[in-house]
Amino acid sequence: MRYPAAIAGMVLVDSSHEGQVTRRGAVGWRYSPAGQRWRALKRRAQPLGLYRLADAAGAAHELDGDVAREVEPEDGGAHRAILLSSRHRRAVVREQLLAATLSGTPPQLGSIPVTVITAGREDPDWVQMQDELAALSSDSRHVFAEGSSHYVQRDDPELVLRAIRDMVRRLRPGSRPG
Repeated sequence: MRYPAAIAGMVLVDSSHEGQVTRRGAVGWRYSPAGQRWRALKRRAQPLGLYRLADAAGAAHELDGDVAREVEPEDGGAHRAILLSSRHRRAVVREQLLAATLSGTPPQLGSIPVTVITAGREDPDWVQMQDELAALSSDSRHVFAEGSSHYVQRDDPELVLRAIRDMVRRLRPGSRPG
């Protein structure tokens, strides 16, 4: 919304929704605005050196699961280093605090081409929010990554690549009216 002239099209991969914290807060405290703020505070207060020390001692088991879920094994070391960086921790805190303050409906996108890729979860509320994201543009497509987790780019990279290539084709001169 800050740079509309710089946006030609968007591919959203199991993307966040402005209202997700408020709406999912009804599911449980962990997802509520207060839960997001608590998680951000906990993360912010976490001395990164101690977390790195725990990792070096083999006691950061939560990190093992994150790395295994998010990247291929050959990229695990690099991803682990990113997750243990101060920059990453600050970014996560900002993201959690922002999520806790957003609510409502995302702004309309007009006719900007949008493709929304939704992970194949069986969560009707999440699917509804993803439908709402697709409805923000008059030129949208909604694709479901059946059998995929939130990390669609890892579980079904070909689907993501097809969506990006399709977007590039849609944006070529002469492919859109007007």
